Amino acid sequence: MAESAAPAGASDEVKNLLDTPPPWIIRRGATTAVVAFSLLVLAAWMVRIPESIEASATLQTEYAPVRFRVPQSCPQFAVFVKDGDTVNAGSWLAVRKTSANPLHILKLRNLLSPLQTLSGVEIEQIFLPDKLRLGPLDEVYQVFRQTHAAFIKTLNAGSNTDAATSLDAQMTLVKSSIRTFEDKLRREQRVLEQQRNSVREGQTLIRRKELTYEAYALRLKAMKSTEGEVRDIELDVQRERRELERLERWKVAIRQQAVDRNYQGLLDLRRELRDLLDAIQTWENEHIFSSPIAGRVNMKSALVPGKLYRNNFQDVLGIHPFGQPGDRFTALLYLEGSRAGKVMPGQSVFIQVEGYPVTEFGFLRGKVQDRPYYSGDPERQLTVDVLLDEELTTTTGYQIPYDFALRGEAEIIIENDRFLHQLLRGFAGLF
Repeated sequence: MAESAAPAGASDEVKNLLDTPPPWIIRRGATTAVVAFSLLVLAAWMVRIPESIEASATLQTEYAPVRFRVPQSCPQFAVFVKDGDTVNAGSWLAVRKTSANPLHILKLRNLLSPLQTLSGVEIEQIFLPDKLRLGPLDEVYQVFRQTHAAFIKTLNAGSNTDAATSLDAQMTLVKSSIRTFEDKLRREQRVLEQQRNSVREGQTLIRRKELTYEAYALRLKAMKSTEGEVRDIELDVQRERRELERLERWKVAIRQQAVDRNYQGLLDLRRELRDLLDAIQTWENEHIFSSPIAGRVNMKSALVPGKLYRNNFQDVLGIHPFGQPGDRFTALLYLEGSRAGKVMPGQSVFIQVEGYPVTEFGFLRGKVQDRPYYSGDPERQLTVDVLLDEELTTTTGYQIPYDFALRGEAEIIIENDRFLHQLLRGFAGLF
């Protein structure tokens, strides 16, 4: 006989109440327990608990950026670029302190370089500016300007002035004719576009039975007539342009005859041109620091282009390669070898960059590219390559400026298993 749960001395009513369980517990207790257990199992199945490995990270690019530092032999310098600029190989980055205006020398170099392959007639048409601050190059430049002026003077004296004047008059008439035809062509093209719209509208009205075929035929006939006029005017314009080209060739031929008669003057001009370009190149070699590669500029400090600075013998800027795989930012992770076997390609990686708190800037995200490999560390440290999802854009959308020494702490999500699986593995480990 079961022992009563009622205290000694209790009345029969109290004993009966305590010893008799409520009927609803008997009816629903088992169902409630089964439902509660099922909910717990479902929650354990739905909830995933990630397992991760921590590692140190160094951000890098597939192609190493180039650092630029002004040599110690240069006490003062000025830069030509600012942060974010793109440069080509050979672009000017900085210049030594000089009495010349580097921008004037650059302008002159760009003007003179194409002249080396031009004919005498083309060279004489080049305008040489006189107000340039060239410093040590000014004397060589003035000699070239004098030779250029003497060459043109000789050509003018030796050319057939009457023939050139006649050609100029004919070319003026042809140019006027071309302008007249082009104006007429534009007017007819506008009329033709209106007629084409009218024909398209007529096709719609015919389908709606709101326009007769006779009226539509008149619209179509007018459009065809205007198309013929437009073609005729286009032919006239082409004919006049060919005539203008013929007259220009004649004029060049007359001028070339004068050049041929003064061939020695052309040789002198080309010699002075080579001397000037050589002097510019020598000046560049002594004063200009050029970019060795094409890429994007990353300034190390807020330097204003054109302003003179004292050399502090530190990195001035860096050039990050672009237009090639160097645009893809990667991270090199260093981790201990004890758990490296769980690292697999494709696993997610979250990187916290030093100096950029995650609470404010967020994480960088990436994917493991390959299995870990031995780094040569005597303590058995392994390395893992990670490709960043969005270059240096964090989870909050912030763009971290690239630096050569960006480092941080990484977390590799090696497993994202269900809580139920981990619970069952834990029970299995007890037996």
